[in-house]
Amino acid sequence: AARAYADRNRLAPGSEGFNRAREASADALVTNGGARQLENSDMWHAEGMYNFKNQIRFLDLIVGGHFRKYDLESQRTLFPLRADNSEYTVQEYGAYAQLARTFSFSENFSIRPTFASRYDKNEYLEGGFTPRGSVVVTAKEHNLRASYQMAFRNPSPGNLFAFNLNPTGLSELGGTELIAERANLYANPAYTEGSVLRYRETGDPNVLVQYAPQIIQTEKIAAWEVGYKSRLFDRLFVDAYYFRSNYSDFIANQNYIQPRNGRPAELLEPQTSTRYQINLNKADETLVEGMGVGVEYGLPRSFKLSANYAYQVGRNGDGVKLAEPDAYRVGRSFFNSPENRANVTLGNGRIAKNTGFSLTWRWQDRTWWEQGFSGDAWVPAFQTVDAQVSYRLTALKSVVKLGGSNLFNHYYAQGYGLPRVGGLYYLSVTFDELMR
Repeated sequence: AARAYADRNRLAPGSEGFNRAREASADALVTNGGARQLENSDMWHAEGMYNFKNQIRFLDLIVGGHFRKYDLESQRTLFPLRADNSEYTVQEYGAYAQLARTFSFSENFSIRPTFASRYDKNEYLEGGFTPRGSVVVTAKEHNLRASYQMAFRNPSPGNLFAFNLNPTGLSELGGTELIAERANLYANPAYTEGSVLRYRETGDPNVLVQYAPQIIQTEKIAAWEVGYKSRLFDRLFVDAYYFRSNYSDFIANQNYIQPRNGRPAELLEPQTSTRYQINLNKADETLVEGMGVGVEYGLPRSFKLSANYAYQVGRNGDGVKLAEPDAYRVGRSFFNSPENRANVTLGNGRIAKNTGFSLTWRWQDRTWWEQGFSGDAWVPAFQTVDAQVSYRLTALKSVVKLGGSNLFNHYYAQGYGLPRVGGLYYLSVTFDELMR
């Protein structure tokens, strides 16, 4: 009887009333009490470059630039409207110049330095110059390279203007002053989600940590890399590198909870408070470093064995790996990258007359995947095998290929909430009139 009383106003799944309510919710915009969001935004992009190779002989000079414009259109389901009820636009532009020259000291020794600089500007943010430089030293079969560069990433339109209010769940807010005012964050502050959860456990309001709205800025990066590439013993090709990148003002987001009417006691109950996912810049620096090596060895009878391995790890200012659940407490980074990856390939383009094959094993480490709205989780490691057989039809100047990706149909997902991928099998015919 109690269960029946509790369900008296609940629509039974599959019933006519349930289907009508579902269709009405799916058809109506969130601004009208429904569940539908509208995203009909446009992006206009133009870019150009010019190489002065015909005008300047003693060095290589390239200049270029770009212009980009976003015309937002969501009818208030994702972004707010201007005071005149028009949609917001976002304009960006940039220009760059690059200088390079090769200095040959002998037939077997040369040095090629390259210098570049660019300027980029978003209409809502300060512009900035980013210099870059690299040098490549070639000595016979050996190549050494080193580079240092600065760059930055502009916040996306969503990072700037998101105003996606969800009365029953997590709402997303952009990082501009306009959005902070629309959400009343100056007059009615929000508090970090972690401190609110502690407040609910202890009942002590002194544990609350207040959010001070800050205007989102461009993300900056300073990176350097060294690498080595060579062919050894006429059979072994090696390419190795190491890099280190320092990010400041890293664009991320963090969860906060705001009392509905400005009273901290309202934070004790989810029904009297609002959860926000706010786009912001992380206060501490983010360090990403990695290395990789690739080798290819020529075996007898035209067989080739190749392998590569890549390692990459990110850490926050406290030294905590970004690929760890604890890292999100100081702001999600959406690093979403495996720490280890490896491939091994065995192939022969002429295992028999006109016949070739390749066999590849791929492996990827588990990944801490930050999704934001739908939660964060570990994505399991996975491995796959790809195979392909090819046959050359020389009379028809064509190649027939039969193969499969993920040959054993082992289902895996590359990210949390993404579709699981199985095997892909194919038969292709390629015509090449230059085939011999």
